[in-house]
Amino acid sequence: MNLEKLLQFLAVMVLLSALANIIAAIISPPDPVTQMFYTIPLQLIVPIISYVLIYKNGIAHFKKKS
Repeated sequence: MNLEKLLQFLAVMVLLSALANIIAAIISPPDPVTQMFYTIPLQLIVPIISYVLIYKNGIAHFKKKS
């Protein structure tokens, strides 16, 4: 496994996880249990999106369109 791609994958996962938590905090009521119901599904999607962006050249596809 390429170390550079692995580091990019981890960086994208951290950024998307933070974004998922922010989104869950904004759209859910201030109740912590309800926030978990929003956060957990978003956190399950984060590795999939990160994989597609890094290992399936998703970022290069977006750069090419710009």
